[in-house]
Amino acid sequence: MCWSGRGDLNSRPLLPKQVRYQAAPRPVDRADLGHTIGAARGAPAADRPVGQTGIVSDFLAMFGVLLVAAAPLALSVFALLDAARRPAWAWSLAERPQAMWMAMILLGTFLSVLGVGLSLWYLLKVRPVISAVENGVIPPSRSESRPIDP
Repeated sequence: MCWSGRGDLNSRPLLPKQVRYQAAPRPVDRADLGHTIGAARGAPAADRPVGQTGIVSDFLAMFGVLLVAAAPLALSVFALLDAARRPAWAWSLAERPQAMWMAMILLGTFLSVLGVGLSLWYLLKVRPVISAVENGVIPPSRSESRPIDP
């Protein structure tokens, strides 16, 4: 076979410009495979083959999967940015280590279930304390609030 790919060895080879404009191979007809892709989209539900859905339901399914996949990441990023924007003096007065919480939340973004748990713990337990300190409410010292056994 010659380099032109035409199959006949006696024909002269194609010039580079002719190779560029050679017809593309015929695509596979999906109807020959037993299912249709584009033709069933506009058909009524009764006429549609099993497993074929409409454009709107395809979009909603894609959006739902994207939402479920992106929600843990969005929650962790929100918690990390919130922890980063709080001033260091508020963390100090609340007796909470800012660097540790930021490191834990950042690590949690890569570990989905752990990240959601850490982010929720920060947002529901730690963030209100830091926010209260920023607004002037000083919580009792954590060491004073624990009773000391004799």
